[in-house]
Amino acid sequence: MKREKFYYEKEMYEPASEGAKRIASECHPVEVYFEVQSTAGVPDIVLASFDEKVLQERMIQNLSPVTSLPMMATLQFMSEYPEIDSPFATRAISNALGISQGYLSSTILPGLESKGYVEMHKRGWWHLHHRYTPTAALLVTIEVKVKKWKQALFQAKRQGNSSDYAWIIIDDFYAKSAIANREIFEKLGIGLGSLDAGGGLKAISGAPHRSPAKPHRETLAERVLEMKMSSQNSGPAYPVFGRNLAEV
Repeated sequence: MKREKFYYEKEMYEPASEGAKRIASECHPVEVYFEVQSTAGVPDIVLASFDEKVLQERMIQNLSPVTSLPMMATLQFMSEYPEIDSPFATRAISNALGISQGYLSSTILPGLESKGYVEMHKRGWWHLHHRYTPTAALLVTIEVKVKKWKQALFQAKRQGNSSDYAWIIIDDFYAKSAIANREIFEKLGIGLGSLDAGGGLKAISGAPHRSPAKPHRETLAERVLEMKMSSQNSGPAYPVFGRNLAEV
């Protein structure tokens, strides 16, 4: 008997990711990752296209992925200054980013030092050795749901702050309600697709290019890169306010 619908979200992951990869690859060669924690939730699927030249430069410079949002915000702040030879005062970084000097001195800056980006000049002052260069040319987050499109919309909206494009894929068997409300998706800038039980993926409404917040996007990119370097395609859980969001 021909199957008409999906019963569980995870049944949809593989056909949804393959369909999305096939469509995205028309513009970018992409890799597929599952359940990578962003700074605001855990997208079911992330499509990523990396700049191989930047990755090679990273390897030569022996730079490790920066997977912490406060570290990424600090690194980007330091990287945007034109004078790389001038040391940065911890106090100035604290005032600019709203991160306490104690946290910067004890955790953030030593963490960036261990990853190869900075070095202590003297107490309270740090040198930037390498500016941050984005590795991902494209990041797409996808939420997959059998039928709970309103829940997916909430999740995709939050996670879209970390990606260039945000999509929701609904089981075609239950997609009628979501399609009837497609103007909500369009208003929020989130793409809508339907997936039938045979693996056919159809775009209902497109996803416009977003303008994600820099540190949020780059933190997700670095977490995906860390997985790529470890030959993994399913992400670890990073605690957010003491909670593992992958289990929520």
